[in-house]
Amino acid sequence: MVNITEKPCKKCGVTKELSEFHRHIDSKDGVRWQCKQCINEARPKVYKKKEHRQTAFFLKYGVPKETIRNYFVRTYGMTIKGISEENLRESIEIFKEVRGRK
Repeated sequence: MVNITEKPCKKCGVTKELSEFHRHIDSKDGVRWQCKQCINEARPKVYKKKEHRQTAFFLKYGVPKETIRNYFVRTYGMTIKGISEENLRESIEIFKEVRGRK
C-alpha cells in the first residue's frame, strides 16, 4: 500500500498536505474531496441559503415574522439585528419565485 501525503483539492485544484483536509471515513484516502479552506469559504453561502429555505417554509404556512425571528434567535443564537426586514423581504421574494408568483 502506498502512503499518500498530498492530494489535490477538487474545488480549487491546489495540491495540499492531507492535514489541510477534513477526515472522511468513507473515502479511500480517508479525507474529504475539498480542502478546509474551500469548505470554510463556502460555509456562509450555505447558511444564507438554509436561512432563506427555512424562512420560505415558515412563510408558506403563515408563520408570523416575529415567530420566525424568535426561531432564528433560539436556534442559531442570532440577535434580532441579524435578522433584518431586508432578509425577510428577500426570503419572501425567493419564496414567491419558487411558487411561481411574481
